[in-house]
Amino acid sequence: MELFKLAKLDDCNSNLDKTWFVYYFFLHPETGNYIRYKKYISNRLKTKATRYDKAKEIIRSLNTWLKKGGNPFNQTAQFTKVDVAIDYVYAIKKASLRPRSYGSYNTIKEKFKIWLKKSIYSNITIEEFSYYHAQKFMDWILVNEKIQNRTYNNYLSYMRILFNTLIEREYIIVNPFSKVKMFPKTQTEIRNFSQAEMITIRNDLYNDNNGLWLACQFIYYCFIRPAELIQIKIGDIDLQKKEIYIRPEISKNRKSASLPIPDAFVDELLQQGLFKNSLDNYVFSKYLKPGKQLLYHNTLAREWRKWADLKKIYKDLYDFKHTGIGRALDQGININDLRMQLRHSSLTTTQMYLEKFRAIPGEKLRKDFPRF
Repeated sequence: MELFKLAKLDDCNSNLDKTWFVYYFFLHPETGNYIRYKKYISNRLKTKATRYDKAKEIIRSLNTWLKKGGNPFNQTAQFTKVDVAIDYVYAIKKASLRPRSYGSYNTIKEKFKIWLKKSIYSNITIEEFSYYHAQKFMDWILVNEKIQNRTYNNYLSYMRILFNTLIEREYIIVNPFSKVKMFPKTQTEIRNFSQAEMITIRNDLYNDNNGLWLACQFIYYCFIRPAELIQIKIGDIDLQKKEIYIRPEISKNRKSASLPIPDAFVDELLQQGLFKNSLDNYVFSKYLKPGKQLLYHNTLAREWRKWADLKKIYKDLYDFKHTGIGRALDQGININDLRMQLRHSSLTTTQMYLEKFRAIPGEKLRKDFPRF
């Protein structure tokens, strides 16, 4: 005897005044009798077309779940309201993510709860919440937040993940955000500092803000992300081996790495006298000096913007990485060496990055091309 019978729709003879439902049967493990289970379709869906669409969605998801071993006797009790469910899954994510990551989830969670309160859906149940509501929320985000495509897509990804967590724990069977379409990605602009800007930075930044001067060089020479850089400790730097150790807990990809330090930067680090401090100190702490206090994640970018605006330099802190890559290319540094310094998993990723960086041939081709 089969464990289950596949899901079907009862549309009450197409009567919109009645509550439609999808049903399936599952074998009771003790009595050996089939038990019928129902998933109701919200009466807020006012047309036959929308109810049939919702029914197809539920049937497809239910049957997939059953075929993969889903068992209603193992299901947890259901939530009632969707705002309670979203708080629950956020707490799960918060327990497993780094502070900056769960901060991003918290941002979209709070926006979602604000939308629920402002809309007519403040009391909607998790079962009633559908693609229709998910799309309305994302439309609200787009209009009210005036965000770019990339941010919209990030918000949508977070909502999909939160609702997938509910699916994994068998609170729901359909992710209402799965059908919401992402926008085309806008190409990230790759910029490098001009020669004149680099001269200004070299001449003025050292005296104006020595800590920021040092941070710029970490990014330029070693391609370290600012969010990683604030977590680098003095003990992570080995000047004898000329390496910086990136601990897995601070790395974006959660993998450890040892990055070679170019000789020019070794000289600068020696002059800074970092190793007069405790090896357990962060390289950048309060006032961008070595210390025990961990900086807020955007401190370096904020300090850079404050200084750069005074000098009428409008490129970002992370553009030092792009500048370093560009100059390394011009010097003929091997692309695989750049891949390892960038911590890319494959040359394909590095090549895509470099193609975006170099829309036209470099200066070296024009100057050094062999004569006929």
